[in-house]
Amino acid sequence: MLESSVENFDVAVVGGGVAGSAAAIALRNGGFSVAIIERGEYNQKRIAEVLPPDVKEPLIALGIWDDFLSLGCKPVMSRASSWGSPHLDISDYLFNAYGPAWVIVRPVFDRFLATGASERGARLFLNTRITACLREGRQCWQMTLRQGLGERTIKAAFVIIATGRSSSVMRRGPKPRTSYDRLIGVTATIARSSAHSTNDARPMIEAVPEGWWYSVGLPDETISLALMTDADIAGAEVRRYRNRGALLAALLRSAPHTFERLSGGLDVLIHANVVSANTYFNLSSDDDGVISIGDAVSAIDPLAGQGSYVALESSTSIAATIAAYNRGSPTALEEHSHRQRANFERLMAERIFYYGIERRWPGFPFWSRRQTGGWFASPRA
Repeated sequence: MLESSVENFDVAVVGGGVAGSAAAIALRNGGFSVAIIERGEYNQKRIAEVLPPDVKEPLIALGIWDDFLSLGCKPVMSRASSWGSPHLDISDYLFNAYGPAWVIVRPVFDRFLATGASERGARLFLNTRITACLREGRQCWQMTLRQGLGERTIKAAFVIIATGRSSSVMRRGPKPRTSYDRLIGVTATIARSSAHSTNDARPMIEAVPEGWWYSVGLPDETISLALMTDADIAGAEVRRYRNRGALLAALLRSAPHTFERLSGGLDVLIHANVVSANTYFNLSSDDDGVISIGDAVSAIDPLAGQGSYVALESSTSIAATIAAYNRGSPTALEEHSHRQRANFERLMAERIFYYGIERRWPGFPFWSRRQTGGWFASPRA
């Protein structure tokens, strides 16, 4: 069925994840008409994340803090790490002015943000793909959307690219991306052992020769687990152990704290999967009314634990950027790009600092690449 009517919006947001939906909320708060175009419907399995206490600030700025508190996310008052030494160190949030950190299940959190945007008047298109995109005049984009068997056309003065790591229909020619590593996560969802405290939801990071382990307790009493390593290292180990599950079970023995947390076993509920987690920066600038945000611009090593928080924080300013541009500021979009670049450089400095702390395995590729050159110092285009 072909729909011939054309809907007009001030802004079309391509991608309804954290960055896209948060930007849509900010835009609606600023009085803009908004369409969100999302390829899925928030049912894809994702590794659990922990939002730092500081996330309270952007959620308040978006006007959704009280709604977030009613979402049922699990608060955690501490984090554990074995990094730079074999000992497990505990850092708590007891005296943090913002309160606890929060364990989030990404599909639930993404849906929460998209619903918040929709409730504020954004038009949400789920299970929708862009099949054509044409520029009309200096600042008007026409998009053909396919949803099931139907098609519709929308127009927007601005397009926000929030497609994450994936490619976008808005790309015009090759996109210059600088990659700093080939980090991946071998992930699994694990049944919580009866010997494990159901109150221990805190995130735990443990460095090992092949990379580092991440685990966190979820509200449904399971544990989200990931081995973070480089793609070539994981490939060699999978060939050695025959499959990802066997790889996790074998290498877990070199991580005594994570091994103890899982009571020495892997009762895998969801089969091991591989997700990209590399650090990169896209060098293209914002122009022609097209603005990139979130992982469409850059992604940082998850060791910093800043992914969703950075996406939320940066998205809160997008309405002010577009409003300034509409008022005649010729540098508004350029300043937005500069802020994103400066934020990336700050996070890169933190990344260098944290990896510099761990000196136990200088001869192992994962660590030598990050401490003596290799991918870390020589970006891969």
